[in-house]
Amino acid sequence: MKTIVFFLFLSIGATVFSQHKGKGECAMKPGNTDWLWDFKDASQKDQKLMLIVNKITEDSQFLGGLAEDDENAADKRVFGSSSCTDTCAMRFVLIYGNSRGLVLDLAKHPQLEEVLAEFTPENISKIELNEKHERNIYGVASKQRSGIILHTEDKQLRKKVRRTLREIEKAEDKAE
Repeated sequence: MKTIVFFLFLSIGATVFSQHKGKGECAMKPGNTDWLWDFKDASQKDQKLMLIVNKITEDSQFLGGLAEDDENAADKRVFGSSSCTDTCAMRFVLIYGNSRGLVLDLAKHPQLEEVLAEFTPENISKIELNEKHERNIYGVASKQRSGIILHTEDKQLRKKVRRTLREIEKAEDKAE
């Protein structure tokens, strides 16, 4: 009987004390810091756009399994010994009209990849870096992460964005 109680206590104790508490540093943070240095060093708009598109794609692949409707979405996700959530990723926003913006998140909306493919130095008029706490454009999220704000006045790109948003809405309506 003592042996059974001992093993029962040992298994319960191992389960309780071996859980990851989610307090480690996210595996994305060092990469984000390095990426920010590369972005700041890039002098040409085409270099910056290439870095942006690659970063959006990499982040979406890294966090691709974290679905918004997943019951564990708010919990920390473990990659090795580090915990990560979607708030670890940088936020990318495209401003495409008067007070119209779009969060470029391929993990939630893979259809936006078509919009990213259209980015050129000619149709992106301005690129802004919004580092943590600099401007409160994201509400609470601005305290957690940095972001890039892209501006466009190009009519063709704005049409592409609107068309893609309609496709996303149709896909969401079918899913419901």
